Amino acid sequence: LTRLSQALDRTLNALLKATPKTPELTIAKDVLNHQVAFVQAKFPQHAPALLTILEPFGTELIQLFDE
Repeated sequence: LTRLSQALDRTLNALLKATPKTPELTIAKDVLNHQVAFVQAKFPQHAPALLTILEPFGTELIQLFDE
């Protein structure tokens, strides 16, 4: 779970550096934070799967908000 939180932090920090003035990015960051907390609390056995997709998904978000 610690790795999951660290991956989320790295992904979100990269997103904010890429497009710091995008309000939609703030919403995306909040949703991802809530998703990670939800998985950690309710489905900790799925945390490794979320970790696997979280960082590549962050790259996708950067591309989406960079358009």
